[in-house]
Amino acid sequence: MLPYKYITNFEESIAVQQNDSDQLISSASLDSLKELAPDSIDFEKNIDLVGVAFNAAVANRFNKNGDGIDTATALAIKDYFIHKPANIEHQKQKVVGHIVGASLSSYGDNQVIEAEEASNTNSPVNIALCAVIYKTIKTEFVELIEKSTNKDSEFYQAVSASWEIGFNDYAIAVGSKNLEEARIIPDEQKEEYSKFLRHMAVTEEPIAAKKFID
Repeated sequence: MLPYKYITNFEESIAVQQNDSDQLISSASLDSLKELAPDSIDFEKNIDLVGVAFNAAVANRFNKNGDGIDTATALAIKDYFIHKPANIEHQKQKVVGHIVGASLSSYGDNQVIEAEEASNTNSPVNIALCAVIYKTIKTEFVELIEKSTNKDSEFYQAVSASWEIGFNDYAIAVGSKNLEEARIIPDEQKEEYSKFLRHMAVTEEPIAAKKFID
């Protein structure tokens, strides 16, 4: 049991980098994230690896569950993703790869940005990650990933990256999906407003994964 009272999850689309190309084959807006892959990984030689890049979460903006993180939290946790395993549907025994790179990216055009630049704004920014998926572990899963980035495929955008974060306390913001435009509820009024939260799950009842990569 994790030592946290609550959990929430975040979910974003992915892009793919194949061993026969140095380009990401997904929506062009994610191409800039290819630089998150370490230079030490040669996809031409490592034919058993497929690189995937994705924005793991948008900081300073609330997701469809009404949950969000601020810039300080994004900066504090982003590097903890590196070397963590990637699995299917949050099943820890189904490891299919691991995270190899992490950074922040600008919201909208996905340009990799430095921590100092991000720390000076309350506007939305992404936690951007890169992972390698093992082709030989689950071939059909790799094929599904590649189809999910093909706009002509019936499986287009069928695969996304999903992860969970645990926490013991939270603040409540109202009035906007963007944190910078929202009003923070004072601590003394938080209990009154908590009953209106759209989504809150305790760790005794884990959130089910809706997609594929944890």
